[in-house]
Amino acid sequence: MRIAPGLAASLALMGSALAAPQKPVPGRYAVDAASCATKDFFLTVKANGFESSVFSCEGLTLYLRGEAGDRTLWQVDGRQCRGLHAGSGGPKRFHMEVQPNRLRIAWPDGTPASTFLRCSP
Repeated sequence: MRIAPGLAASLALMGSALAAPQKPVPGRYAVDAASCATKDFFLTVKANGFESSVFSCEGLTLYLRGEAGDRTLWQVDGRQCRGLHAGSGGPKRFHMEVQPNRLRIAWPDGTPASTFLRCSP
């Protein structure tokens, strides 16, 4: 049985629209490729949290806030956060912008962050 070209195109478009939004990929992140090469990592993302020298959080819940092109914006609620950008420790809300192999965090205190590059395992 053959599918009409118009129907096939519509099904392909619907399939891409129904794709799950991209989430942060676990791994090590650095500010650039040179930092990846020298293993100067800034951020380590785990299945349910992340660690960096300035801010760490566990127990993350992600809420989709928007998608544009290859970017996905998440509101993130961290159950237990600590560090320089957390103020007092405890629950915190902040944002993450996810792109293929890249991650940007808007810290809870409003301090902007660089876009971090995911380093190869």
